[in-house]
Amino acid sequence: TAEGNTLIDGWVNLAKGIADKGVLSYYNNSTFEPQGVLWLTGILGFLGKAMNMEDIGYSILLRMPMMIADLTVCYMLFTCAAKYQNERMATTYGFIYAILPVFFIFGSMYGSMQTIAMAFLVAMALSMLKKQYVSTGIYYTLALFFSNYALILLPVILLYQIHAMVTDKTTIVKNAVTMAGCFVVFYLLSLPLCWSEVAKGDVFCVFSKMYGYFASAHPKLSDNAFNLYAIFAAGGKIRPDNLALEIGNWLFVAAMSAYIVYHYIKTQQKLDLVLLSGVMLVAYAALGAQSTLDVMPMGIALILIYIIV
Repeated sequence: TAEGNTLIDGWVNLAKGIADKGVLSYYNNSTFEPQGVLWLTGILGFLGKAMNMEDIGYSILLRMPMMIADLTVCYMLFTCAAKYQNERMATTYGFIYAILPVFFIFGSMYGSMQTIAMAFLVAMALSMLKKQYVSTGIYYTLALFFSNYALILLPVILLYQIHAMVTDKTTIVKNAVTMAGCFVVFYLLSLPLCWSEVAKGDVFCVFSKMYGYFASAHPKLSDNAFNLYAIFAAGGKIRPDNLALEIGNWLFVAAMSAYIVYHYIKTQQKLDLVLLSGVMLVAYAALGAQSTLDVMPMGIALILIYIIV
């Protein structure tokens, strides 16, 4: 957890710390949180400070974005099911998402900011099915802004955009501008948070910090997640400083990405691409080193879209 006994306590302390010290100075000491999380937490922290809130007020305020994200996902799943099936099934799927503990405990109760990223990933997947290339890139960038784990799906997004440019020449300019624009906006919004490092010459500190999240932020083999290492009672052990383990972890991601590329080029089925994206996240959560409980719910949400459609 972040500076607290529970995750929401950590966000309260983070919000109050940013309000007292400022988001720029605080990021230098809190390296690994996603940029969007710090901006959002900082804004809510300043709001809470202006309203002289106690800790319980901060706790409620910080849960509001997660609750809105959950409601947004319910709505998107409802409208998706209503389009492809009927309103009765749409209500059923929305209700299933609302009552599944893996979702409402993950966000509104446990307090994971990854819920916001999950909403953007769901929107991204629905845009992919509609061949909305611009909104797909925008939603993915927003998801990456709130979750470093969304980086696992970067090969999928690049495959989707580049494949469209190859097979449909009319999308070349639109997709190229979208990818370049998303990269520039993401970088510029992240840049102020690590300006001190940029001033020292590390112009790519934004991306080194994102990688640092995987390498250092979660030192245990499993962090509150029942994965392969936890099954063999090794989940709580500190990850050994082993280059082979780190390389193996990323080779596992590369192998999954390679299969997705092969399958999509062969079948060109966008719905399969959504399914495999979800499976990729679930597989990383179950088999990857340094996995946390934040990863699997995002994968399950994408698989749920496949089931609906």
